[in-house]
Amino acid sequence: MGLIISMMLTGSVFAMDNVSVSGGTEDQLRELLARVLVGYGSPAQQAEILVAGVPDEAADIAIVPEGAVLLGSVRRTGPDMFGPGMGSGEGSVTEIFINGGDPAANYQTILDELSAMDSMEIIRSELNNPGGFNPSINGYGNLCQESMDRSINFDTSKMPSGETLTTIRVQSPLDAYMCTMDGQVPDVIDPMRDVIPSLTPPAGVSIDEGNSSGASYYGPQMVGISAHLVTDLPVSDVAAGYEAQLEAAGWTQTLSDSSELTSVTHWTTTDEKGDEWLGIFSLMPWPGDASDFMANISVMPAPQG
Repeated sequence: MGLIISMMLTGSVFAMDNVSVSGGTEDQLRELLARVLVGYGSPAQQAEILVAGVPDEAADIAIVPEGAVLLGSVRRTGPDMFGPGMGSGEGSVTEIFINGGDPAANYQTILDELSAMDSMEIIRSELNNPGGFNPSINGYGNLCQESMDRSINFDTSKMPSGETLTTIRVQSPLDAYMCTMDGQVPDVIDPMRDVIPSLTPPAGVSIDEGNSSGASYYGPQMVGISAHLVTDLPVSDVAAGYEAQLEAAGWTQTLSDSSELTSVTHWTTTDEKGDEWLGIFSLMPWPGDASDFMANISVMPAPQG
């Protein structure tokens, strides 16, 4: 197992906002990175880290959108690659790491520049704006370039911290399974993305993003998301602000039950395939602070027959 690190370590401790590396020697760090990067693949595999750089053969796809910066890349090569590049022959996988920019702009820039390359075919691409109280735009794309025997995929999204992270991956030889899909898209409805709409806090309401907000849950039947709402408004005003958005998204209210401190409404809506869903939107006092609210929205498929 080999590892090349294209960098110089100048101290025993360095840190980022949410990651710190401390202790040990440079040799121990190399051994740790080799284990993390190469994993359980063939001992003949090689891994290379390029700080603020990319391998020559991936330079054309190292697209850095406006407002973003190139952190570097990791290149793995060798026989019997585990994961992308799996096979008995020689293969390589390079991951390019980019920070910053806007996820929607990053998505469009990378997709436009990749798709303009010779013989590059878009297999699937999508810009998502997941529904709920803290919508986070994210995008991804899968592409194949048979003339250079390589497949490429990328993803870009904004983290809860507000930072946008983008990764571009290139595999050679190309991913035969992905590149024979002929652009077919699985006919799957994601309730969190396709049924629950993106909701904006009404005037006078803010979301405490650091206090259990944005917590989502997937059950056998029901899917939902919650948020901690900070406000001095009465529950009726907060409910009205969100209910107007649900109606604008095509939801139909079927039942309402409210009090001085709580609000529960039942809804129906239809997805793009024409299937009906049942929805519940509720506001309850936040534990320990009666002026704040726990907001929750959930959906489940409507019973058939």
